[in-house]
Amino acid sequence: MAELKTTETPVVEQAEYMAPRAASQAKWLTFEYALAMVSVTFAAITSVVLVPMLFGMWSAKEAMSFGLMLSGSITANILAVSILAVLFSVLAFVLFGRVTRAIAADRSGYTGRLAYKLTTYGSLFMIVLAALPLVANLISVLISSLLLIGVSDAGSVYTALYLGNFLPSLVCLAVLVVVIFFIGKIINGYNKSRPLAITLIAITSVVAVALAITLAVQAHDKPSIKKSNFKYNSSYLLD
Repeated sequence: MAELKTTETPVVEQAEYMAPRAASQAKWLTFEYALAMVSVTFAAITSVVLVPMLFGMWSAKEAMSFGLMLSGSITANILAVSILAVLFSVLAFVLFGRVTRAIAADRSGYTGRLAYKLTTYGSLFMIVLAALPLVANLISVLISSLLLIGVSDAGSVYTALYLGNFLPSLVCLAVLVVVIFFIGKIINGYNKSRPLAITLIAITSVVAVALAITLAVQAHDKPSIKKSNFKYNSSYLLD
């Protein structure tokens, strides 16, 4: 009986075929992970920029409402940046999910690659760098408050220092500390990427909604501000 001939791909040819495919998949996985970490960094730093702005709107409500309404583009830009931060947080959540599934499937050694470590440590470095000015600001407020002890009418200065400067910096620092905590867990081998993204979605959404409400309130308060200024100017001219 004649033997049936079977066509089998040699092992060497299979390795040569699979090597470029594996390299391509690794590059795409690195791109997705890098984009996710960039999204996290952008969302965190954007929140740090928007939170003091939000506190400033409420601490100087009349001046800010009048100034903001002079140019509608400023209001639109502030809302656009806050919404963009939310979108980047959602993007990070989606990408972290894809990366987690890919690593669990056939990339168990990916977390030991240099590209993975550089991306993770690079994001951590940027967040820590953003936190340093906040720490310096908190220390400066504490030192300034000590220097003002015994000064007459220091109460209003303390209010401006702590409500307009210390409290916003403290909130921003808390946000960055949470992000640093999750990234530290990722570096230590714990998969906390999706909880990190969910936390950022919550933070950026709260900031965006608060900004929208604040801008809407101040926009509706604009006529009363104009009216009060007109009355003040009229009484000054009559005197």
